[in-house]
Amino acid sequence: MGCLFPFLPLHMTEMGLSIDQIRMISIISPAIAILGPLIAAPIADKLADHQGRNDKSTGRYLRLMIAIACILSAIFLCFFSY
Repeated sequence: MGCLFPFLPLHMTEMGLSIDQIRMISIISPAIAILGPLIAAPIADKLADHQGRNDKSTGRYLRLMIAIACILSAIFLCFFSY
């Protein structure tokens, strides 16, 4: 992502976004990237610990959570890329 980041504003300009919109995206996306894991990780750990008490495989549960997160990220990417 580091090699693409310098060219991202150029791409957004070609897509028709204004300078203010590009600035807002450039501010919000790193903030979400930093805060998202800090919020989601404790929730995932707490849910996995709760599932572990029920004698279920926590590995299977965590893999399911990762799959759901990937599917949701693909859905949100499709909705917000247009």
